[in-house]
Amino acid sequence: MAQGGGLPAVRNLQIRQQNCIGAIPARIAAFVALLFFMALPLPAQTFTVLASFGDEFGNNPGGPLVQGLDGNFYGVTPYGPEFGVGTIFRATPTGTLTTIYQFCLQTGCPDGYQPYGGLVQTLDGSFYGTTVLGGAYNSGTVYKITPSGHLTTIYSFCALPACADGNEPVSGLVQAADGNFYGTTIGGGTYASGVVFKLTPQGALTVLHSFDYLTEGDEPTSLMQSSSGTFYGSTIFSNTGLNHGSGTLFSVSPEGTYTFLYTWPCGEQTCIDGTNPSGGLAESPNGNLYGATEEGGPDNYGVLFELTPSGNVRPVYGFSSAEGEGPDDEGPLLFATDGNIYGTTVEGGAHGFGTVFQFTLQGQLTTLYNFCALPNCADGAFGAAGVIQGTNGVFYGTTIRGGANNADDGVLYSLSMGLGPFIETQQPAARTGARVAILGNNLNGTTSVSFNGAAAAFNVASSTEIVATVPAGATTGFVSATTPGGVLTSNREFTVLH
Repeated sequence: MAQGGGLPAVRNLQIRQQNCIGAIPARIAAFVALLFFMALPLPAQTFTVLASFGDEFGNNPGGPLVQGLDGNFYGVTPYGPEFGVGTIFRATPTGTLTTIYQFCLQTGCPDGYQPYGGLVQTLDGSFYGTTVLGGAYNSGTVYKITPSGHLTTIYSFCALPACADGNEPVSGLVQAADGNFYGTTIGGGTYASGVVFKLTPQGALTVLHSFDYLTEGDEPTSLMQSSSGTFYGSTIFSNTGLNHGSGTLFSVSPEGTYTFLYTWPCGEQTCIDGTNPSGGLAESPNGNLYGATEEGGPDNYGVLFELTPSGNVRPVYGFSSAEGEGPDDEGPLLFATDGNIYGTTVEGGAHGFGTVFQFTLQGQLTTLYNFCALPNCADGAFGAAGVIQGTNGVFYGTTIRGGANNADDGVLYSLSMGLGPFIETQQPAARTGARVAILGNNLNGTTSVSFNGAAAAFNVASSTEIVATVPAGATTGFVSATTPGGVLTSNREFTVLH
């Protein structure tokens, strides 16, 4: 186990469970409908509870959702149903839940258990993910699973002496343009403080960097790959002088070149710029990265910060308790199609159980929804995993606790801000000649696809998927598709590699 407090997701969940028990009123909530709409002050803004977890679906969903090629959403629960070991689930946009896999049904849990990180889908439709524990050495796994539920363990951690290959991969994976997967573990490595690793789809693992707790930080969180191809991430803890426990930022190249970027200047009495970053980073259209810290700031409820690729960091917003506490604890911030940042807080807000918020790059924060507005938190409590934006323009997310009928196992929800549909490339970058999956809605009848104006060969695989070939002469820019409903544009620029 890495130094600095152990497994962050488990630790934080236990704390929030204690806070939740006894704080939710014991009134009967059976009259609360599972599906409801709640109007909010902003124009065209609608919050909807789609489903409640529990029973066969698992408990306390963690990690961000991912939209699949079939237009449904996929995610994980670290607990439940029968043995408390976790599930993988599918959810339709209208909220029909299906468990496609339950972990640890075999003696010794060779398939792993307790998945926390989100899933990543590949061009063949399979998903890849991680479990924190289980596997051949009970130190976590990387797995591959088909949408129909066939799971294959790709790698079991701690296969090397002293867990030099890492253990306990809490965060999910990133698939890079080279086809390999990149990720982190919170333990193991040369200094028992976590590693950054590369893993081929066939299961060959390479440790790119082992963290030294004394100089580089401890317990790295999820990676993101910027448009330059470089990976960026953070560690929750550090141990450098007065900055003990405050966390760091780093970058690492696909070849393994590690660069220490920043440690928070958190003294013993004040952490005005933030402390303990978590949840991963998101790239803005201008190339800078944005993230959040669990604590610190003027009121010690967390901050949003901006990171330049060269390592300059500045806080851009400090939360108050009324606005939420612990922003984006387990999921990254999201840059939406309106150019604004969206995220969640774990606690705080009007009812003390977290919020969904919007933040503009001009510095304005707006609380969009306060969880636990209904009796027994039927609308959810503790929004730890952030939100994603579906290609229909609607936001989707989960909460750790709350739910209908006093189940308190978490909810799946949507939040409509009146934003229009778009298309999204499954991977953010590729070379010319590569096949790229494009996600969307109502894609049947599409007549053309272009990469920054360069016409591409394509075929419509389904109403929610197009497979296109990056054309020769294509340059970095937005992807567009001409559909019967009009021209749809990608939500981000696609990087053409050379």
